[in-house]
Amino acid sequence: RPLSPGGLFTVTPFVGGRLTAYDQRVTGTHVSAREGRVIEETDDDVRVRRLVEAGTDVETVVSRVYRPGRWGFDALLHTIEPRVNYTWIDGRDMDRLPAWSELDRLRDSNRIEYSLVNRVRGRTVAPANTEAVRLEVVRLLLGHSIDLNDDDRRSGDAIGDLILQPRQGLSLRST
Repeated sequence: RPLSPGGLFTVTPFVGGRLTAYDQRVTGTHVSAREGRVIEETDDDVRVRRLVEAGTDVETVVSRVYRPGRWGFDALLHTIEPRVNYTWIDGRDMDRLPAWSELDRLRDSNRIEYSLVNRVRGRTVAPANTEAVRLEVVRLLLGHSIDLNDDDRRSGDAIGDLILQPRQGLSLRST
């Protein structure tokens, strides 16, 4: 349940569990002579991976309205949206599982993610008897994550996303 002390920010704690059943157990690997890929050798054996996940999100939104009166916009809403997430995952029976997708590659983690979204939304000038067009003109997302359980002490993943939509029908995106 989200909590909002004084309406200044929102804290959302969470806890949950996941069970994933597998009908195969990895017994070894070999490299394919023809393709050079690693092939998992498996036996039929039912296994269940158990995960416990807990954490919290902390976020807020700061906003301001501008009335430029030009570029075809009646009003612009600028928001800055910082967010921090902490997630702890502890798993049992996670060894010798087949890795069919990235979802199968979970491991124990103690992860912190933080991001900042800088967003400008616009409302166009509406001629008489028409509705104004509302669009997201600019969105810039910058984020970083780090797993405190990472033995290599790497700096973690950094992300960036930029979306520009100066007018309806024209949109540019870079990730």
